[in-house]
Amino acid sequence: ELGVEAKYLQPSGETEADYLTEITNLYDGGFKFIVLPGFKFETAVFKDMKRMVWRKYVLNVGWNQVSALTHATYGEFLKTPYIKELIERAMLEVVDVAKALDINVTEKDVTDINSLMGSFSPEGKTSMYQDMENKRKSEVDYFSGTLLKLGEKFNVPTPVNEILYKLIKSIEALY
Repeated sequence: ELGVEAKYLQPSGETEADYLTEITNLYDGGFKFIVLPGFKFETAVFKDMKRMVWRKYVLNVGWNQVSALTHATYGEFLKTPYIKELIERAMLEVVDVAKALDINVTEKDVTDINSLMGSFSPEGKTSMYQDMENKRKSEVDYFSGTLLKLGEKFNVPTPVNEILYKLIKSIEALY
């Protein structure tokens, strides 16, 4: 649950143009989240897309990187206080950088994301965990690598992500 008002759109128009007009009218009408059923996948349109991209970034920086190092499944994350703390600290550094960039991501987003992740299959593994299992290069440069550069540029400390970055890069160097 994203905690935003949603509108499920069932197309009433005959053409794709009619459908797109309905979407635009809803979006302009203030709906923050629009689900478009009837596709092979559901699509969401958000009023503040930058915020939503950064929320996903918060999730990836915390959950993906920590799982890559701990080899913990989603279920194991929730049982291990040290892992939960590490995830939260990594995520809060993203929030700090986002604030420096005037992006509306908050500590509440971290809490909401962690609650959402608790609904995932307990046996599930993140993509970076799977990368480590299969000795593939991961997305660490995009996750903490980018965060480290932004933190340096905007004078925001990112010590947890620096350690995560160096540990993951060290493992990858051994492949």
